[in-house]
Amino acid sequence: MARKAETGEPLYVLIWQFHVKHGSESRFEQIYAPEGDWVHLFRRGKGYVGTQLHRDVRKKGRYLTLDFWVSEAAYETFRQHYVAEYRALDKQCEPLTEQEILLGSFLCKGGLKV
Repeated sequence: MARKAETGEPLYVLIWQFHVKHGSESRFEQIYAPEGDWVHLFRRGKGYVGTQLHRDVRKKGRYLTLDFWVSEAAYETFRQHYVAEYRALDKQCEPLTEQEILLGSFLCKGGLKV
């Protein structure tokens, strides 16, 4: 099945910034990677497309995650259905980070393959 981005339809993307505690980088990368714990949870939701993890090359411990969904409605439906699981995993990840900021929700148009 073609991804929406490949067909020219925009994807809904949430961009998060994390400041990871020193010494927790490896564990953080395992949990937030494209095959990590968050992705395993997201895949339970209809309309999940993929996740990207980016590590800042200049600022140690700074990461961005980009979570792609076919629409905002698909993401919100996932959140409603899996609220307990989402909160539990979020709580499990809290000790790894000093700061977590939702930078925003965006529409991503064309050319992206995740």
